[in-house]
Amino acid sequence: MSPMVRSTVVLRILVLFSFLPVPAMSQTVANLQSTCNAAGGEQQHCAASAVAARKLMGYMSALAAPGFEIPSESSTLGRRLGGMPRFSAFVRGGGLSAEIPNLLGESGTNRSSFFVPNLQFGLGLGLLDGVQLMPTVGGFLSLDIVGHTNLLLFPKEDGFSGRVSAWGIGARIGILQESFTLPGVSVSVIRRGVGDLSLGGVSQEGFSQVTIGSSITSHRVTIGKDLFALGFAAGIAWNDMSSDPSLRVTNGQGAFVPVDGLLESTKASYFIGVSKQLGVLSWMSAEFGFVPNFGSVNLLPVPENLFLAEGIVFGSLGVLLKL
Repeated sequence: MSPMVRSTVVLRILVLFSFLPVPAMSQTVANLQSTCNAAGGEQQHCAASAVAARKLMGYMSALAAPGFEIPSESSTLGRRLGGMPRFSAFVRGGGLSAEIPNLLGESGTNRSSFFVPNLQFGLGLGLLDGVQLMPTVGGFLSLDIVGHTNLLLFPKEDGFSGRVSAWGIGARIGILQESFTLPGVSVSVIRRGVGDLSLGGVSQEGFSQVTIGSSITSHRVTIGKDLFALGFAAGIAWNDMSSDPSLRVTNGQGAFVPVDGLLESTKASYFIGVSKQLGVLSWMSAEFGFVPNFGSVNLLPVPENLFLAEGIVFGSLGVLLKL
């Protein structure tokens, strides 16, 4: 191996290790509730608003970072013959069912259930083919750049401000390029941001309002292989989430107190995908994912059915074009 190749390998290994997730300090729902109580907000309304903020941060993360960075693709793109970068474009549509504390006070129930559709447009660019370790083992430390934009369609009829945009940009590094005998394996890191979303109201119909955006750093490991005319892939992700929610909560005396807080958390998600080639350059994919036990909290006494510990289930269908 030449000195230049060795230097390139070392550099890419350093970059690879910089992508590994680092445990995040967690600012909990209880901290946000305590801040709200100290500002003069009513106890149970502070609890409901804090849990709503925490749940929404989780839903935003699952919607902005659904499954694979490129739909059902575990191998990096690589380059075309002649050394030109390989280019991909994709569109993916899906969504998830959500349930949060009811902040409007209209229905006589403590829960509000709804469905959030998500539409994602993305681009990928294969920059490096990586190192050929053996005649049938290649793609080690190959490199893609990936970017995307999303529309998260929260329902206005359930008290939300409506459509929210999200974005993401980052890189995938190949461990193995898929071959006749070996699966494709890659790791990735993507930095994502989600715009501000408001929920609830400060009027006779509501006792609090939550406004929240989210910043997410997603780390993923994926593996996949083509079998029997279909491609199968699976992966695990670690999503480091951070948000600065703003609350306005009733003080029980006809006024609303403002509260600014901080929420931070790291949660794993698991996903699988299947893809089928439609033409020479196009593929269709279906994905399914799960975030376990998202939103389990322990707060001061509140109505028993206010808080749920169920995980988040999400799915999507996508179309991918590779040139």
